[in-house]
Amino acid sequence: MHSTPLAHGNDRIYYPGEVEDVAAERNLADGGVVLADRTLDDLRALASESGTALSF
Repeated sequence: MHSTPLAHGNDRIYYPGEVEDVAAERNLADGGVVLADRTLDDLRALASESGTALSF
């Protein structure tokens, strides 16, 4: 599939699930998933409300 000629304006052909695999590899290489500040705030609030400790 990757050897198929590319459509104008595209630099790669992805098979189903490949975009997610590439993102997962990038996240692991970068040390994990980057979360938005708002998401982190929400997680901290939920952890506080439930008495759960966050490990990050």
